[in-house]
Amino acid sequence: MNITLGITEDVHSALVASAQKAGLEPNIHAVRIIEDYLLTQEGLVGDVARRDILLSRSLVERAVERAMELVATSGFSSSITFDAIQAVSADRNWLSDYEELVRDNPYKSGNPRKQTINQNLGYFIKKAVGARSRTKTDGKAINVKVQGSIIQSYTPLEM
Repeated sequence: MNITLGITEDVHSALVASAQKAGLEPNIHAVRIIEDYLLTQEGLVGDVARRDILLSRSLVERAVERAMELVATSGFSSSITFDAIQAVSADRNWLSDYEELVRDNPYKSGNPRKQTINQNLGYFIKKAVGARSRTKTDGKAINVKVQGSIIQSYTPLEM
C-alpha cells in the first residue's frame, strides 16, 4: 500500500540524512520510523498488525543472517538473494512464519500480501552483502524468473 506524504524540504533533508546514517533508502527508513512509532503507541495498531510488523522483521533478519552465512562459506554469488531465500524456505519454522504473514500457501503466486515481504527480503539482503542490482543497458534491473520458490523472480546482484 502506498502513501504520499507532504513534508517540508527541511524534513526531507533530515530524513535523507538519517536514512544515510542508517544505511537505508529514505522510503524504507521512513517506513521503519513509522512502524517503530506505531509499535510504541498503545492501541494504535491491533495485535494482528503488531504481530505482522514483528514477524516481517524477523523473517528479513533471519534471511539476511542466512545470506551472510552463505557469503562467508561459499563467497558472493549474483544469485545470493535467491540462494538465501531458498535456504530459509527449507527451514520449516521460517516457512511457517512466512505462511502466517502472507496468510496463504507460500508457493502460491498472485498473493498481494507477498509483495512487501518479498521486496524487503531482496532489499535487505542486497544491503547486507553490500551489493547492487545488475542492470540492463537501459539502466533497468535485470529480472530472473524462477519456479518452485516462494518468490517468482529475483534481481541478480553484483559487487
